[in-house]
Amino acid sequence: MDTETRLNLVTRNLQEIIVVDELRELLETKDHPRGYVGFEPSGLMHTAHGLIVGKKISDYVEAGFHFIIYLAEWHGWINNKMGGVLENLAIAAEYFKDCFTAVGLPEGKVEYLWASDIVDTAPGAICRMQFWLKALSKESSDLFFRA
Repeated sequence: MDTETRLNLVTRNLQEIIVVDELRELLETKDHPRGYVGFEPSGLMHTAHGLIVGKKISDYVEAGFHFIIYLAEWHGWINNKMGGVLENLAIAAEYFKDCFTAVGLPEGKVEYLWASDIVDTAPGAICRMQFWLKALSKESSDLFFRA
């Protein structure tokens, strides 16, 4: 696919592109640039997230981007969404993934990344979480690690 076709896919239906020349250069120099969007899955997905954002992600994927959908269930826990129960937020994150799959973004076309995957594997994660638990007045028993 030529650069102008890729550029048209990436920019269609957008209101503003900050630096079009930089985007064009990226598309000329990288076959598979990386893109990402993050969601705090704190309940039911809004129709616009599924349809409008899902379609825009499809445009990026069609233009050759490696696209990551970041499901930030820990952010929801920190913000006390869904009663501050991390297990419920993990279920909501799976639901978001299912919604994106239903609109045509299955694994293999996009990468799904959970905050818990980063927290669970990051060096020193336990020490950092213990600090933030105290800072946020949360109890260690509130923790739920996704299997």
